[in-house]
Amino acid sequence: MGKPKKKREKTKIGATKVLSSLGRPESGKKLSSDKKLILSLQEISRHLTSETDIAGILSKMAETIGKTLGAKWVNFWDFTADKKHIYIIAAYKMQKQYIEHVKNRPLELGEAWIGRAMKTGKVWCTSDMLTDPFLPSDFKETIKKQGNRGMLCAPLLVKDEVVGGVCIYFSKPHHFSDFELRLVDVVTHQAATAVENTKIFRALLSEKKKNEVIVMSLHDGLIVYDLDGKIVGFNRRAEELLWARRAEVINKLPSSLNFKANKFLKNIKEISLLYLVYFESREFKINDPERRVLQITLLPLRDENDQKTGSMIVLHDITSQKESEELKSQFVSIASHQLRTPLSAFKWALNTILREEFGPISEKQREIIKNCYTKNENLIDLISDLLDVSRIEEGRFGYSFVSVDIEKFIAMIKQVIQDFSNQIAISHFRFSFKQPEKISGKVKVDQKRIKMAIQNILDNALKYTKSGGSITVSVDIGESSVILNISDTGIGIPEDQKKYIFTKFFRGRNAVLVQVEGSGFGLWIANEIIKKHNGRILFESKENVGSSFSVQLPLEKMPIAVKNIT
Repeated sequence: MGKPKKKREKTKIGATKVLSSLGRPESGKKLSSDKKLILSLQEISRHLTSETDIAGILSKMAETIGKTLGAKWVNFWDFTADKKHIYIIAAYKMQKQYIEHVKNRPLELGEAWIGRAMKTGKVWCTSDMLTDPFLPSDFKETIKKQGNRGMLCAPLLVKDEVVGGVCIYFSKPHHFSDFELRLVDVVTHQAATAVENTKIFRALLSEKKKNEVIVMSLHDGLIVYDLDGKIVGFNRRAEELLWARRAEVINKLPSSLNFKANKFLKNIKEISLLYLVYFESREFKINDPERRVLQITLLPLRDENDQKTGSMIVLHDITSQKESEELKSQFVSIASHQLRTPLSAFKWALNTILREEFGPISEKQREIIKNCYTKNENLIDLISDLLDVSRIEEGRFGYSFVSVDIEKFIAMIKQVIQDFSNQIAISHFRFSFKQPEKISGKVKVDQKRIKMAIQNILDNALKYTKSGGSITVSVDIGESSVILNISDTGIGIPEDQKKYIFTKFFRGRNAVLVQVEGSGFGLWIANEIIKKHNGRILFESKENVGSSFSVQLPLEKMPIAVKNIT
């Protein structure tokens, strides 16, 4: 149908223009229509809150409008995917066959009154289709058969964008009143909002389902926590790795899980108690019902405003990798044990010669033998480190944790420093030790192993700081941890090599130039020991300026789980 020119303005008008052109109804009628309008809007609002399916919402709205206005039919229209055609999505009192017919053969956008309304974004109405001068003559017979006379078609608008349309049909000529136009105006706004909200909801739901499928299909396990520490996400891989069903843990705190019903839930609780910082990874071993080694990483969850919404733990199965490493460690362990015996024999023999038990030796001979003795000692130290590495990797390092006062812990640190006193004096280091004035609290440690870790860090500081340099050791007590700081003015670590600092065999390129001897195991062993204590080592370093290592150990009786998960 061609677009009309001047006279069409009587039918192609917005609802607000119609409202302003109509006279005011009489007061009695106005009160009656207002009451009817309020009741209708109340009914429509109820549909909006009680339904979630858009077809269901629009069907109820169509029924309410039809009954309120005494209309023959009411239908809502939607666009096809290509936005070039339209079809009926919901209707009141229309024959299902006709609705199906329009769905199978959609109207072209711009065709008929509803097509024009949805194309132009304006209300199109006629009090009598049969007398409308713009109705094509070949449409009259169809209109007569259908029994339609008065009709109003309006677009559903959201921010000037057409998202659908509505048509109201009357079996007799119908002059639209102020009340009817107001109702249509409000209904189209509510219907448009419902359509748009449903589309947004469907898009979000689709995205949510897609994300859930991705998460559930991941090769790594995921445990998601909200800000209260409750588990709100638990994928299939996590179920497999931890032998727990999603239903057993979802919306529950790790500490409140039913361990009697499933003893393997204790692994989830132990994971939540690990002392982790964001983006840090740590190994976690499971021995029952089968042996597994998991690499656990804690990640923050944030919204679009960078506000924290929770946390997520990623469980990566490294069992095969660890089994391969253990085979290598066993080989190293066997080889080291085989080497240790002859090296000990060499040491005894060289000592015997140096003591001149078999006769005097010349100064030249003594110098050569001392050099051999030093090299032999270095080999013995290397073998000891290799054996320690092997035991750590195989879980045979043997920890014995006891609760000690911070005062005793500080005394242990002082003893380690005392063991290096000769080296400190010979190198003329400017050495200082600082401790807090108020000392309180306890820390759980393996005294032998923690001393070894401290020795390794301090030994590095002494080795790689030039004679006359500064070394500072200090102890601080925080709210949740005791912190040991060891700082030096040594050679530092090259920026591009910092990421390797806690890996086996690593020695910085500048370290090799200063100290030819060295296994590259010291900091790796120290880091493994500290991690076993649920602690961590942080460091800062600048080449040719110095390094600062910070060992943090959790104080006893600290609610670690809540602090880390949330």
